[in-house]
Amino acid sequence: MVTTLEAHRARAGDAARLAACLRPADRAELQALGRAPREALNDAVAASLEPMALSCGDGRLIALYGVVPYPDADRLARIGAPWMMATPMLAAVRAPFLRGCRAELTRLEQGFDLLANRVDARNALHRRWLRWLGFSFVRRLEAFGPERRPFLEFVKTPGLEPGAMGGRLCATLS
Repeated sequence: MVTTLEAHRARAGDAARLAACLRPADRAELQALGRAPREALNDAVAASLEPMALSCGDGRLIALYGVVPYPDADRLARIGAPWMMATPMLAAVRAPFLRGCRAELTRLEQGFDLLANRVDARNALHRRWLRWLGFSFVRRLEAFGPERRPFLEFVKTPGLEPGAMGGRLCATLS
């Protein structure tokens, strides 16, 4: 049983390693967006201010994540798009992952006025996790991406406690 997780800056080759063994739900989301896993992960790592990797104590790669600044955001508001893709091994390290992810999000959101992105509406686990982290779902897109799948837009204002905004809206959209 894995109890030790290590978050570190993503390294060269991590995107290719993770793309080869993505969780089916992550692969399906990228497919719905018309993106090949390796290309999407390389792009996300390159565009993130601080691309991060999560590994087991023995070095096995579990996830990649980060926040990509919106290039066309208003100069008065810094908006970032948080993202994460993982291997099926994330389920085996659920407890230590959950213990550390709120603090890691707080660290990554520094310098942003708003975090916003979209999630595949078919993935109930991702929706529950995002809600637990304090994100609110603000809009349902019924036919998004090349596959015209339902996606949910989610947002979070850094510094607000989970559930501080949009609790009823979350329940309605998810």
